[in-house]
Amino acid sequence: MAKISSCYQLCPFMDPKNFLGVSGDCESGYVIVTLGRNIVIRYKISDQRQVNSWNTTIKLSAPVVYDKQSERYVGVFNSSIIQMWQQSDVDLSKIKKYKFTNSIHSILASAHVEGLVVLFRNGQVSLLSTALQNRKFSCEPNSSDLLIGEDQIIDDAFLLHMNNNLVVAIKTTNKSKEESKLVFRAVGSSRLRPFSISLNRDQDSKLTGYAFMNEESLQLFTIWSDGNLYALEFSLSTLDSIESQYPGKLIMNVSAVDTKLKVALLPLSPYHIAVYGSDPSEEGALLVIINVWHRLIQCRYFFKLYCTSPKLWHGGASDLLLIVGNHLAVAHFRLVAQQLATLLGTQTTPTPATPTQATPTATDEQHSQPATAEMVAEVPHTPDQLHARIDSLLESGLSEAAIANLFFPVYLEKGDTGMLQALCGSSQLVDVPAEWQLKTLALCMQPGRESIQPLVDQLLSQPVQNDDRTLALARGLLPADHVVGLIDQLTERLVQRPCCARTLDWATFVVDAFCQHFLFSKDAAANTALAKLRNVIDNQMKNMNVWQELVTLINVVTLKQETKNRAKGSKKDSSIYICEELPLFEK
Repeated sequence: MAKISSCYQLCPFMDPKNFLGVSGDCESGYVIVTLGRNIVIRYKISDQRQVNSWNTTIKLSAPVVYDKQSERYVGVFNSSIIQMWQQSDVDLSKIKKYKFTNSIHSILASAHVEGLVVLFRNGQVSLLSTALQNRKFSCEPNSSDLLIGEDQIIDDAFLLHMNNNLVVAIKTTNKSKEESKLVFRAVGSSRLRPFSISLNRDQDSKLTGYAFMNEESLQLFTIWSDGNLYALEFSLSTLDSIESQYPGKLIMNVSAVDTKLKVALLPLSPYHIAVYGSDPSEEGALLVIINVWHRLIQCRYFFKLYCTSPKLWHGGASDLLLIVGNHLAVAHFRLVAQQLATLLGTQTTPTPATPTQATPTATDEQHSQPATAEMVAEVPHTPDQLHARIDSLLESGLSEAAIANLFFPVYLEKGDTGMLQALCGSSQLVDVPAEWQLKTLALCMQPGRESIQPLVDQLLSQPVQNDDRTLALARGLLPADHVVGLIDQLTERLVQRPCCARTLDWATFVVDAFCQHFLFSKDAAANTALAKLRNVIDNQMKNMNVWQELVTLINVVTLKQETKNRAKGSKKDSSIYICEELPLFEK
């Protein structure tokens, strides 16, 4: 399951035409932003802090990238000069300049490849180390290798690997913009011959977005003006017929964004791809994450401004960078394990059924009718009977979710909190649908049921799915009037068990579900409860930071003491320690 949890601005830029792009840094959580033709800034994404910046009098012509091998930053200036500098360098005018005879388009980097590749405007590619050695030689390609004609321009390029071959994919367009094609050239000593494919499909459809997924295999994703999303897989055995296979297998039709305008695609995992484009209402932009395996949209995020040339970049393992208006924004996302039940059409609310009138499932049909009748013969009245019945149902092949659907409606209808507590606390049932958790929690929140606090604690200690479907269920099942009391309980649990991850998950879930209700109701009690929850979390975060600083201080003191003991050459045990009581959390 995918979720976009937050979005914030990283930095503004004056002219989108001079904004060259974003690339990865040597450290995770940092990015290199080529903000203009004369300025490069290194940002820390988590706190939007500017860590380093470099100014230059010579204009940059391509995004600055980081070379993992030499541990230096590499930039292309005026399409003919390459400079390499370290993080500690300040004045780039004093850095050595490597001047090239051939015009340089850009320097390509990839998270899966250690080295850098130089792409020249004539279509030639070379490793950075090789290009620096041969920079004074004019290496015009011969007629057989000239795959990029004089009437074509390079729009984009990607550094990929295909069956242990390092390959550069170059998207070109002729000057009349009537035809686009994708040119593939091998890097280094690979025997893979250059080849190309046309990116045109038919006269009625126009290519509006494309991206490469280079995880387990090499795939080209294309999205067209009619909304169709295709995937084309590359392999050495099918290269001869790759032109006839294009555009590949139809994944789905994307209607969440306006595909008649330009769309940006970016793979996030082997099963997820991000799509960023104009909202169909033409009143903003939309960022969606698509599960290409199950062919469905799992989350979306709306922006008020749309950029005519949408772009997406990786900002780390869980961050996306995109252009929103005249700002570079960061969208934080999560890819969590997907429960199978939410993908097989079981999103609809199951009808309440007694154990003697259970809805048959695919699993039930595999068993004989007498066995099914025996399974649902009688409702257990004690926890021991319940656990024994669950064991027998599991042995017969019934799924945990089906067993939960069997017993929860009966005990909820009776209001039997004792059996509900035994059912929720059973270690035999792990995959319980979120609907029954929320209905049980709603029963506990009813007035006059303050004595069933153990059942509430049982529910709040279980995991919760923070997805769109579960949030919608919470808004429909939990009474909004009693949510403030639930927030107070979560706050009290955080005070008793500081930084409890499960409690924090539930607090996030409740706030996400009823965010609009809190905003529009302007309830004083709700504002007070939320402020108290925020203060408790802020204080615990501060205390955690203090503890981390103390750990560092203790390590420094211990190291100094060990160094002093070694200097004295004493063989006796001279360990010196001090015991102090430190209040880690505010009372």
